[in-house]
Amino acid sequence: MERFLALVMREFKPRLEMLPLFSDEQLRQLTMPTLVLVGSEDRLRSPGPIIARVQRLVPTATAEIVPGASHALLNGFHRVERHLAEWTPVGAWADPQMPSS
Repeated sequence: MERFLALVMREFKPRLEMLPLFSDEQLRQLTMPTLVLVGSEDRLRSPGPIIARVQRLVPTATAEIVPGASHALLNGFHRVERHLAEWTPVGAWADPQMPSS
């Protein structure tokens, strides 16, 4: 953990300007499988309005509030992994040189 935190502190470049927002029209154009996760304890953005907006503009998206998570979503990886597994065709990342089992 110490090595990880040292790496983050050395390489992380904080965004100092306003966070970018997508317009309603841009969000309506999303057609790919989309996962939106917002931490229940996010102090930069209010989770409820974000989820409501995504559900209204991108009805095919999966939008979830991650209980107990902050803006960093440190405990949300399993949700991302599950989402990717649902939408990734079996064998899509397989090495074409390796025989299938």
